[in-house]
Amino acid sequence: MVTVNTTLPPASPGVTPTQDFSHWLNPLIDSRSAHEADVIRRAFQLAQDAHKNQLRASGEPYLSHVATAARILSDLNLDHESVAAALLHDVIEDTTVTLDELREEFGESIARLVDGVTKMS
Repeated sequence: MVTVNTTLPPASPGVTPTQDFSHWLNPLIDSRSAHEADVIRRAFQLAQDAHKNQLRASGEPYLSHVATAARILSDLNLDHESVAAALLHDVIEDTTVTLDELREEFGESIARLVDGVTKMS
């Protein structure tokens, strides 16, 4: 089972904007119900933990990619499950997290969305 820390740590002095991820999370949960915000927050935290040491070719944290994908879906008013799946879409391909673990933590619907996206070419 995947353990998800549902609270984001406060930014420490000297933390650069790319290390303080609240600016990516907050727009995703604004205007969501408490339940929907909780699902997105847990997905964000899992993605952050799973991609912790991964960087993009640009040197940015890998989380920037999945957060941007989630923001696009959120801006298009897609449901919270789609936004959560966007945050998690590379977790099963690029980390040790399994689809079964996602299913256990987030349910069948989000697991199916993540699995479907990973199969796209």
